[in-house]
Amino acid sequence: MVAPPMSDGSAAPLSEDRILACLAGYFPQTHPSLLLGRGDDCAVLKAERPLCVSSDLFLEDIHFRRSYFTPEDTGYKALAVNVSDLAGCGARPLGFTLCLGLPAWVDMEWLNRFFSGMAEVAGQHRMALAGGDLSRSKSLHISITVWGETADPGHFLVRGGSMPGDVLFVVGPLGLARVGLAQLEAQGRQALEAWPAACAAHLRPAPQVDAGLMLARAGYNARPPALMDLSDGIMRELEARAQPYLFKLRLSKNVKRHIERLFRVSGWCDAGQGWEGIDSTLALTGWEDKRRVVVLRRALKGEMLVAQEDNGQQLLGFIEADRKGAKRITGYEYAVLVTNLDHEILSLGQLYRDRADAENAFDELKNQWGWGGFTTHDLHRCQLSARAVALIYNWWSLFVRLASPAARREATTSRPWLMSSVERRTEHAGQTTITLTGLHALFGKARQVLMRISSQLQTWVAEAAEPLNIKSVWQLCCDHLKHTLAAIGPPPTLRLLPDHANGVK
Repeated sequence: MVAPPMSDGSAAPLSEDRILACLAGYFPQTHPSLLLGRGDDCAVLKAERPLCVSSDLFLEDIHFRRSYFTPEDTGYKALAVNVSDLAGCGARPLGFTLCLGLPAWVDMEWLNRFFSGMAEVAGQHRMALAGGDLSRSKSLHISITVWGETADPGHFLVRGGSMPGDVLFVVGPLGLARVGLAQLEAQGRQALEAWPAACAAHLRPAPQVDAGLMLARAGYNARPPALMDLSDGIMRELEARAQPYLFKLRLSKNVKRHIERLFRVSGWCDAGQGWEGIDSTLALTGWEDKRRVVVLRRALKGEMLVAQEDNGQQLLGFIEADRKGAKRITGYEYAVLVTNLDHEILSLGQLYRDRADAENAFDELKNQWGWGGFTTHDLHRCQLSARAVALIYNWWSLFVRLASPAARREATTSRPWLMSSVERRTEHAGQTTITLTGLHALFGKARQVLMRISSQLQTWVAEAAEPLNIKSVWQLCCDHLKHTLAAIGPPPTLRLLPDHANGVK
């Protein structure tokens, strides 16, 4: 590192040697990933696998403000945002270089605090500081280059690996750091008292390295998932890749003002299932341009409007009163959607409800079938447990869909409903017979259920090639699950199922 001496305004100059001595107290000279560390013209890296490299600038009054960033926060975030880029590639961090442009107000106390925050991130991920540069600057400039190794040769993740029909997962709460930024800009450090989690998400973001490595390993035996760091905003990244999206907005102050402006505007149209909607555009804080926003509303039933809580935020219905009669009061619940799709409002309303149905399936898997009841760093154990739960869930879903084709029933209601009958099973000449007692209170319903299931199974037996084998039946069952449950492709023609179902008395 080479630079002219600097002064902090005191009698003792803030020299390069003093800065390097301070830095050495936080970052060791040697590291397992370095063949040659700081002090020479170049550092020499040791790596057994392909390296992922990323660089970021962290500039005062552009990326951070000293008014609410402590020196520890500045050092922490400057390195953390770079490590997050490695996590987005599914790489394990190894080391970094640090370039600093230091203004005259920087003193040793500030540097010690700055290096301590940066060392906290480096220690969490066992990273080496390999070198860098020092220079004078009118404002504080921080430039960091990081590198890391892939989980396995050839197994790294890219942004462009997504395909139509893929499920989008997000690790961490979307928009929390943005809320923290807004509050810190408005209130300064005082915002930490009222918004501790949001402010912490902005000041000290947590790189999702473990999640990136796990997802990279998940691609060993399957198509690797696409992965990216969302620090630039998920909608912006999706738009850059021409990927369609449909998100529900939180009812923030600006969104509520938008609803109020549209409340008495004409042009509300049918959005299906009791909802009505209206098209509009909106530019929220942090958006570079206006985006298409669809406001949906549905009249609430009942004499009293009750406030609801959504992650600590109150959701209140708006009130429409008949001033002439002074009797009719209608409350509405609202959903505000932002999208880059050009679908009509009726289709968007159905897509929104379909998304809610998909979330119900994940909730059922996690809370009723135990998918969220195991955690381990052993990827193979996780895969085995997840596949076992998925297999049971799929078979039970098939059973329930055959029993009640017209309605979707979750496990919490379907298990007691389908297991409430009293039956006797007998086997004769290679055939199994189930006999229900006619005295059971739910005899009629149980008989209908089993008739529907029997009809579909008989259909598959007839369709399977003779001699009947396990593979042929399994293929038919999988096709039914794929088309009927997941709605992938056109559904197969299964005439016997609705016919038999309608014929059961």
